[in-house]
Amino acid sequence: MPPKASLTPQQVQHFEQWVKLGAPDPRIEVAATPAKKAKTHDLAADQNWWAFRPVVEATAPEVKQPTWVRQRIDAFMLKELETKELTPSPKGHPRSLLLRTYIDLTGLRPS
Repeated sequence: MPPKASLTPQQVQHFEQWVKLGAPDPRIEVAATPAKKAKTHDLAADQNWWAFRPVVEATAPEVKQPTWVRQRIDAFMLKELETKELTPSPKGHPRSLLLRTYIDLTGLRPS
């Protein structure tokens, strides 16, 4: 519990010095070293962080099979496949696509 009387100026000074040292645990013997200064931030560098930059639309990469690309994202996916020397799967049969959709939505096969 806090004392009923105010602390003496000498006690306050001891507490201030203890806090400046980083408030070390007095039960553990450690060489008294001053606390590290907080890292300062460069505002201009912080504003250049990727999350603070405006959104810029990326240009779609050139691909070997441009007829396969229907939307811009397809070009990115196809480019990644081509770098790994893979080819896209053939287009699914409508019945199998319907089956997959049904299973994704309900978790069960259609009856």
